[in-house]
Amino acid sequence: MAAVWEATKCGPGSSLLVFNQKGILESLQEDPGIWRTAVRLALTHMKGEPLALVLAKDAALPDGMDQLQDVLKELGCSMQLVESLEGAPAALILLLMPGVAKETFALLRERPLREGSIVVLLGLPPEGVLNVHNEEPTTLVFGLGQENGRETLSVQRWEELRGKTGEGPSLRGLGIGQTAGCCCYFDGRMEALVGPAIRLCPDGAKVKWELFEPDENVEKLPKGLAPYASPMQTAADFISAGRALAFTGAGISKESGVPTYRDGDGLWKRYDAMEVSSLAGLVGEPAKVWAFEREFSEILRGKGPNPGHLALAKLEDEGCLDMVVTQNVDGFHQASGSRNVLELHGSEVHAICLNRECGKRMEMEQLFVGEVDEFWSPEAKGWGIRWPEGDQDSDLQKAVRAQLQTLIQGKKDEKADKSDSSSESTSSSDSTSSSAGPNQKRRNAAKTPKPLTEEEIADGPPSGRVPICPSCKIGILKPDGVYFGESLDKRILKRAIMQSLNSKVVMMVGTRGEVDPAAKLPIIAKRENDAKIIEVNIGSTRLSKHADIVLRGAAGEILPKLWKLVMEHPRRAEFQKQRERSVKL
Repeated sequence: MAAVWEATKCGPGSSLLVFNQKGILESLQEDPGIWRTAVRLALTHMKGEPLALVLAKDAALPDGMDQLQDVLKELGCSMQLVESLEGAPAALILLLMPGVAKETFALLRERPLREGSIVVLLGLPPEGVLNVHNEEPTTLVFGLGQENGRETLSVQRWEELRGKTGEGPSLRGLGIGQTAGCCCYFDGRMEALVGPAIRLCPDGAKVKWELFEPDENVEKLPKGLAPYASPMQTAADFISAGRALAFTGAGISKESGVPTYRDGDGLWKRYDAMEVSSLAGLVGEPAKVWAFEREFSEILRGKGPNPGHLALAKLEDEGCLDMVVTQNVDGFHQASGSRNVLELHGSEVHAICLNRECGKRMEMEQLFVGEVDEFWSPEAKGWGIRWPEGDQDSDLQKAVRAQLQTLIQGKKDEKADKSDSSSESTSSSDSTSSSAGPNQKRRNAAKTPKPLTEEEIADGPPSGRVPICPSCKIGILKPDGVYFGESLDKRILKRAIMQSLNSKVVMMVGTRGEVDPAAKLPIIAKRENDAKIIEVNIGSTRLSKHADIVLRGAAGEILPKLWKLVMEHPRRAEFQKQRERSVKL
C-alpha cells in the first residue's frame, strides 16, 4: 500500500517535496535552486526556530547526503537526526527516509505537523506516494523503471501499483525519474521538480500519458514554500490587488467546442485560408467565403461561454479585472457578461455592409437562422472580381463588383505599417486567429485574387448567392473579422497597448503567443510596468518563459478556482478599498 499524504490532515498549509534517489542530490547542487530560493524564502516567513528534523530508523543519513547538512547550515537552519517524532522538538522542516514515510504520514493524519511546515521525502517508497486532496484529482507518485540503462514507463507496473491503492479508474499517476522529483502544494496541485515527469491520465481520457515538464513555479513564489503558499494562491494574490488584464486566445474557446485553426484537426486542414479568410478570397469569390462562414456559424450554434469565460466576467464584476483583450472572434466573452472587451481580430458573429453610404452592422446569426431569403441575393453566376464582368450581370452584381473593387483597391493604397501593427490574422478565434507570417509573397497573395486557371475558364463561373444588406438592399456583407491582408484596427490596438501599460497583472489564457503584435502585449506590460504575468494553458507556449506563475490546465477548471480564491481572500475588503481609491484618483 502506498504512503498517503493528505495535506489538509497531515499538515494544513504545508508542502511536500518528493525526490527519487538521485533527485535530492541534484536539487542540493542547483544554485539557485529549490533550496536556495523556495526553502530559504519560506524560512524568512515562518515563525519558530529554524530547525530541520531528519526522521530515519537508524538515525543516520544515507550515503551521499552529507551535502544536505551543508545546505541547511547555509540557510541558517540546524539539523537533528531522530528515530521517532515522539518527544522530538517542533521543526519547520521534516525530512523523511522512504522507509518511514507510510507510518509517519499515518501518524500525521492523527497528530498533524505544525501549520505550514515543509516535508521532504528523501526517496520514493516502492509502492509510491498517494497525494490526496478534496479539490484536486488523487495522484499516485511513483518511480519510473530502468531498462537497458534507460528510464522507462512500465504500464504493467503502473497497473499493479494502481490496483493496490484501491482508488479505481479515476486515479492519476505521476512517474518521476531517478534524478527528478515533484512538489505537492498545500492545495493539492502538483509540479515536477529538477527534471520532467510522466503524467498518467485516468481511464477514458483521450491520451493515456503525457510529458509533465517543470514549470519552475516553486522557485518563483514570492514567499517560497511559506505556509499556505502555492502557484494558485500566489496568482489569486496578484489578481486580488486589481489592475489586471486578461489576454485570451484559442484555448478558452476550444473548451466550448469551437475548433482551432492550426491544430491537427483544425479548420485549415480542410480549407484553404487564402480562399475563405483573406481579402483576396472575399473579393475574388465571395460566395465561397460565405459557404465557409455558414459552416462556421453552424459550429458556433448551440455553443457558448464556458466556466472560464464566466469566471473572467465575475472577476470584472469584483473590480479585479479591468479588461479582456481577445484574439477570439466568437463573442463568448460578451455573452458571459464581460463588458470591457477588445476584439483584436474583429468579430465573426457580426457582418458589415460594404456599401460606403450604408456601413450597417448586423448579427451574423440572422443570415443563417429562420427566414433568411430576404438577406441573400438571387442565384447568379460570377460573383466576385476573379470573373470578368458579363453581359448578363444584374445591376446588383455590378454594384457588388464595384464595392469589392473599392475594398481591395483601398487596402492596396494603404501605406505599409512599419510599426508591426499588421495582423496576419483570420476570422474565428485563435480558434479564431491565424498567422500568415512575415513572408511578403503570402501577404500579397492575401490581397490579390489569384488568376483563373484554364480548367476554371473552361468550366465557366460557378453559381451562388451572397448576403445583401437588409438596410440599403444593395451592399454586400463582409464578416467583421480581420482577414488575411488586413491590418488590425489601429484604435483598438492602441487601446490594448495603453491598457497593457496600465496593468499590474496580465493573465495569458489559452493563447500560444504565436500571433504578433497581439502576443507582444504581455511583454510590453512586464517590461514597461513590471507587471506580473500569469499563464493559464494546458501546455507550454512561446510566452511561458516570461510568466511569473504558470498554471497548467484547462481555463474552465483553473479560472473558477482563481475566482473562488479571490472571493475568499483574507484581504479582500482591504483590496476593495484600495481599488476604490485608485478609481477616484
